[in-house]
Amino acid sequence: MVLVVRDSKGPLAAVDVTVKADGVVVLQGKTDSMGEIIVPKDEVIGKDVEISLDEKAVGDKGQLVGVANETSAPASLTPGNAPGNQTFNGDELVPEPRLNLPMKVKTGAVVISYSKWNAGKFEPEEARGTLAPGLPLVAERIVYRKDDGTYELIQALIDGVETYCWSIEGGSEKIGLDLPAEKQSSDPAVFASWSSRIAHLEEHPVLAGRVLNLDDGAQLDVSWLAIMSVGAPEHDQEVAKDQCAIAAGGFAIAFDPHVLTSDAGLLNTPRPVMAKLTIKDKDFALRDQAITIYGDAPKFPDQPPAPPAKSENTADAPGSALDAFCEITRDDATDKLTGWSKEPFPLKPYSQLTGAVTQRLLRGDADSVYFAAVEPSQHLPFGDEVSMNIGDALVRHAQALAVAFPDAPDWIVGKDAASAYAAGNGMQTGICASDCKTTVAPAGRKSGCSEQVRQSNLGSCKQSPIEACRTIVQLGKANLAKAGCPEIETACAAAQHDKSHCFLDGALKGDQAEERERWHVRLPMRTAGAGYPYLRDSGKNARVVLINPASGAAVVCSQEARGPLDKVAGNAAADEAGVTENELKDKDTVIAASYETFWKLGLPRGSADAVVLIAFVSAGTPLGPLADGVTVTLKKTGDFGTLMGDRPPVVTGTPGEKVKSSNITVGGKHFVDWFNSDFKPQYPGNHPTLLLWKKPAPMFPSKIAKASFCTVFDNVKYLWADEISLQQFLGFFAIFYNETGGSMQPIGERGSEKYMFEPTPGGKASYNKGGNRPAGDLLKGMGAISDDDAVAAWNGTRYPDDSAIKDQVHECDFWKFRGHGLIQLTFRSNYKSHCEPALLANGYKSVDEHTAAELEKIIMTDPRIYLAMVKSFFNGIKSAFAKVDDNQFVETGRRVSGQTPYGELYEWRVLTLMDAMQKAGVEFR
Repeated sequence: MVLVVRDSKGPLAAVDVTVKADGVVVLQGKTDSMGEIIVPKDEVIGKDVEISLDEKAVGDKGQLVGVANETSAPASLTPGNAPGNQTFNGDELVPEPRLNLPMKVKTGAVVISYSKWNAGKFEPEEARGTLAPGLPLVAERIVYRKDDGTYELIQALIDGVETYCWSIEGGSEKIGLDLPAEKQSSDPAVFASWSSRIAHLEEHPVLAGRVLNLDDGAQLDVSWLAIMSVGAPEHDQEVAKDQCAIAAGGFAIAFDPHVLTSDAGLLNTPRPVMAKLTIKDKDFALRDQAITIYGDAPKFPDQPPAPPAKSENTADAPGSALDAFCEITRDDATDKLTGWSKEPFPLKPYSQLTGAVTQRLLRGDADSVYFAAVEPSQHLPFGDEVSMNIGDALVRHAQALAVAFPDAPDWIVGKDAASAYAAGNGMQTGICASDCKTTVAPAGRKSGCSEQVRQSNLGSCKQSPIEACRTIVQLGKANLAKAGCPEIETACAAAQHDKSHCFLDGALKGDQAEERERWHVRLPMRTAGAGYPYLRDSGKNARVVLINPASGAAVVCSQEARGPLDKVAGNAAADEAGVTENELKDKDTVIAASYETFWKLGLPRGSADAVVLIAFVSAGTPLGPLADGVTVTLKKTGDFGTLMGDRPPVVTGTPGEKVKSSNITVGGKHFVDWFNSDFKPQYPGNHPTLLLWKKPAPMFPSKIAKASFCTVFDNVKYLWADEISLQQFLGFFAIFYNETGGSMQPIGERGSEKYMFEPTPGGKASYNKGGNRPAGDLLKGMGAISDDDAVAAWNGTRYPDDSAIKDQVHECDFWKFRGHGLIQLTFRSNYKSHCEPALLANGYKSVDEHTAAELEKIIMTDPRIYLAMVKSFFNGIKSAFAKVDDNQFVETGRRVSGQTPYGELYEWRVLTLMDAMQKAGVEFR
């Protein structure tokens, strides 16, 4: 095949050219007098081709703007950023011109966004929600415009999501231009696009646009030109002329593709067509906005055919596609892959990936992917290996591997028991300075270790080549270890520790222990809050996918330990991910993976650490290597509860007008994320006039716990109905938010026995009255008290001395039937009406037959009970709750709490929240 190099003046001779195919140089040479050089076709077919020119030919400001394609395939532009220089990748057969026009929703405009445009009906479909006034967006294409300017629909990007919306509707402009200062001018300007990317000979695509500094009614002369060679505008051929008038600050004019065939004979191959506009002697050449016309087939393939399906090993293949995530949202925290220093792992832009890895890893809504150095991880004992010595355990380990993978190489499992504790392919044992700081650990005594060996080993730590090891031991009579051992087994070997009687450490328990060990990783990830949530006794731990950027091989692994704690000594280059040699040196950007994982990824085990790409996957993803053809879609954020298997994934569903689950988005974010990050911070402190319990009422004092919110509203059919209105959703939510402090959990009312027993100045009633039986009568019936004065005191509303009868007091109604659940249901009469039927229906005893502690535990843990309590109570106030659909909430709030001020605060919160949601744009799925 022939490669031609030219500029706007003509061919470029004697230019140095280098051609690479999949990163390998296949040609180096100079162009001839015609600017041509022959490229071996067999060397480049089906490969990623990179062409480099001598910088002298390009100059400081030169750039590649086009390719002249004479192969009868569609002409294409390459590469660059819209507008003007469109990208052209292997999955595109024609270029995708993008308008890239900044616009903004006008104040007071009601704009509905849609998922699709039905070109046959000339109307958008699948409403998503409303767009907030003032929302900035980028118009990618004007899909439809009437020539009189009364209607205009744009295709736009909003937070990276493609959407359709009316920018002009019924003659009213709803979305206007929002040009940055550098694009603003007093000169005439035109911003135009075609209604579609490609069009058939029998179709009539429309060129439509907006204008600046041009009056309505002005005549616009249009010249249609066929693009003969994308890189050579001097060869464009005019095929027709037309006219239209400017109306409502824009224009629309249709193109008849038959002009390419009638006399010109230009449709022997799909042909790009452009327009040149002339207004008041000023020309606007819209060459960057070309449409491709075709006529030799009933339908031109906009995408290449999918590759033929391959026969896959189903044991290796979790499915044809897999979602992976860069970070995880967990309540108020966002967990990222970090080193032990808490610094996030580095990211590489997806655009820098090349070669086979781009066939494995597909770009979702994430622009970048984490990468890390990886070192081999020692084997971990599982099953009956725990009670063996290290030699027998390694034999057992090798046998189990051979059964599962008869072709596994010998180097995966070590065989020398004497050195296995320090060998990479050995097995993890205890470490004296970590596990036996002051005395031999019980596990060590059981395996035959002694105090003499412990002290001798700790004493020799000073001989270690690792500085931290040399200072970790306080030498003396007992040789005591301080905190901070780096836990590097090779350092123990260098210090000549005696490990012949050391116990096996890190034993795996729980389900799938053998499989989890085989495909395990150690991650140094640090998280906010107490504890580490990604390692569990059940074995349902975090899972990640590791990808070798050089080959695209991928393995799903389970995190089974923390670490490594050391820094990268050096890393190998990974050209396909743009990672240079030693880019990670001296950083704690390192993970450890099993030898089996190294084998299946094809990673080298040299002096320099290999590099892998890494992302989170669901805990339900099968472990092990991914089969050929299984793709991984890279997404930005996953939900902790879903990824860890604590709740089923949200089914995307179709957008509707009512709430069906917790899958509610506001302003493009999940409701909880939007509430916590965007909405709540706007309302700090107390309301200026409203009161709660005779004190200034806090406006929105708490964040929402996402996991609990999802648990509640994913079961909305048990809460109220299969679908509920926005007002009903907010009616329930605002009560739950207030009563649980945002935790959205069926908590028990907090406070002392005295608080429950006595009324408060703020208006809380005594729980020893009303729907509860007096405590004095109950305590007398239990035999806890007998004196008439004591009975009278316990039947009152001032809390008596409870010395020696505290346990019996807790079984009295005022304590047992205090507030519980999502609405803090109070009083025995309410429990009998709204809790007991659910208890009996689900195999429990009546409220009176359970102790206070038993009843509290049931309500706090069983959604069948606490959701049924809400539904039953609200059925009892159905007439009041029916008014919420008319935006009347006070009565429902008063019926829940018994206080009108509560109802007034409740209504203000709901209406304020609803208004903000509607302005931001809300969608239910």
